Amino acid sequence: MVITVTGTEDIQEIIRKYREITEKEMRGERPIRPRVEKYTTVDFLNPARPYLGSQNKDDTKYVVNFRLVRWSELERIVGIQASNVLWYNAGKRLGELVTEKGLIKSLDDLISFAVNQRIGIVDIVKESTNKARVHVYECISCSGIPNIGRPVCYFEGGLVAGVLSKLIGKCKAVETHCWGMGYSFCGFDIIFY
Repeated sequence: MVITVTGTEDIQEIIRKYREITEKEMRGERPIRPRVEKYTTVDFLNPARPYLGSQNKDDTKYVVNFRLVRWSELERIVGIQASNVLWYNAGKRLGELVTEKGLIKSLDDLISFAVNQRIGIVDIVKESTNKARVHVYECISCSGIPNIGRPVCYFEGGLVAGVLSKLIGKCKAVETHCWGMGYSFCGFDIIFY
């Protein structure tokens, strides 16, 4: 993935560039990365975050520390499913709390919060009465990881669902695209109920 960052581009321009890339991937015009058969925690410690990395010289250190916790022994000890539930619930509770505390009052605030906390670049792609489509670019959990054949961004999905549950109404997030599946973004279907 090539995103050129000049230091003068605003977040909306970065989102526009990422949308072009993701649309090509989703249409099959840009190939996804091939799946790897074997991987270790070390394979997850090389983030691909050109915009967020340009905004803070310590971004890589921050991401690596988060990923060392995220990709620690938890999955091995409790299993992948239990770990996924834990990360989703942690993200959802954080999203609910920051919204209840007034740190996020709108969708624009969600975008700013995610960038400021270096979680990723949130893009509300499409909204309807009972469904939304959200992309996260430069995601803290996965941007730059190999294609391991499965989605991994339960924390980010939970965060978005927690915020939107408080701003709009009860919902859940289901990840459909991820760096862990060979894509260059995380894609979530948000289903309101």
